[in-house]
Amino acid sequence: RLCHVGHCFKCGHYATVPWDSVGEATCPNCAQLGRRTAMKLAGPMWCGPLHSRADVEAMLELAREWGWVADAAAASAPPDLNISNDTSRAGAGRSGSSSSSSSSSK
Repeated sequence: RLCHVGHCFKCGHYATVPWDSVGEATCPNCAQLGRRTAMKLAGPMWCGPLHSRADVEAMLELAREWGWVADAAAASAPPDLNISNDTSRAGAGRSGSSSSSSSSSK
């Protein structure tokens, strides 16, 4: 979901502006006062959700399987924090640990 952000330099109002209104973006606050003030636009930018809860939970489960989550406190940490206490494995990627997990499941 892409949009633009519009800002009115006369009254300070700002709002998201959908694609179909980019060419005619005017300030609704100034319009109430009888002025037609064009909004300055920034964008396009993503205006939708950044994360899917199901995707984040699936990544957390994968991190548990690979041994990247050390304890319950780490599992509840915000997703942008490094939740692995073992820095020697950082960046090892999936190939470094999938062989042991796949052999244990056979």
